[in-house]
Amino acid sequence: MQLLASAPRMAEAVIHRAHVMDGLIDPAFANDVTHRDVLVAKVDAFLAEARSYEEIIDRARIIGQEQKFLIAAGLLSGTVSASGAGEQFTALAETLLNRLFGSVRTEFERRHGAMPGGRVALLAFGKMASREMTVTSDLDFILLYDAPDGESTGDKPLSTNHYYTRLTQRLVTAITAPTAEGVLYEADMRLRPSGNAGPLCHCHCRVPRLSPRQCSDSGTSRA
Repeated sequence: MQLLASAPRMAEAVIHRAHVMDGLIDPAFANDVTHRDVLVAKVDAFLAEARSYEEIIDRARIIGQEQKFLIAAGLLSGTVSASGAGEQFTALAETLLNRLFGSVRTEFERRHGAMPGGRVALLAFGKMASREMTVTSDLDFILLYDAPDGESTGDKPLSTNHYYTRLTQRLVTAITAPTAEGVLYEADMRLRPSGNAGPLCHCHCRVPRLSPRQCSDSGTSRA
């Protein structure tokens, strides 16, 4: 109770999801909140049980809020160092972002098809890029694509730029839209190369500072 009294935001999380307290009394708690591989495995296992796109969106919010709570609890109790918490908050965000992007992309392709020869990557900025995220951090990222001019292969084809712009918008919505399970993260796009009014996605050929290694398909790179 002393832990919750010192952190009103955590107390609010318990009010909405009382079962997150179970994680604090689990003997494996210290190991779970300090190891990236354990965190990623938990997220993947929870998301794997989803039976629809909508359920994945909700499950991402449930596991995201739970793990944020546990990492914050570990930080306040001294189980996790400040730098370790930053790494874990970032690992959680990266995992959820990449998994949601995979689901968004699959759902998007059902309607608009794939873009022949296209490759995409998510590029992180700010606290996510420096691996210093906190429990209240938002996500700063852009989508990079490398694809020839043309149209997608679906029943409702889109031109290359329109395709990736719409795909990025769907991803941002999947992350930020409020559902019955709340909001996963806020997305701050002000760190985009062209600012808040700039495009949500960029063609790789127009971002010369980035190496091909940073544009590996579907990964999250840092700038």
